[in-house]
Amino acid sequence: MLHELARRDESGLLVRLLWDRERRQAVIRYRDRRSGEAFAVDVPNPRALDAFRHPNVYRPAGLAAL
Repeated sequence: MLHELARRDESGLLVRLLWDRERRQAVIRYRDRRSGEAFAVDVPNPRALDAFRHPNVYRPAGLAAL
């Protein structure tokens, strides 16, 4: 089960920092409503806040930055 820790919704970008209780893992969900681009990625727990602030740094390989 995922628990939302933080949410940022501005200029068409939605970034959510989630905690997966079962796996004890931080997760970033990113969605750009303008382009339709979206991804979800596990991030190192100690870097969770950094990933929330700068989600494109943690973008999965193969997804080009816009």
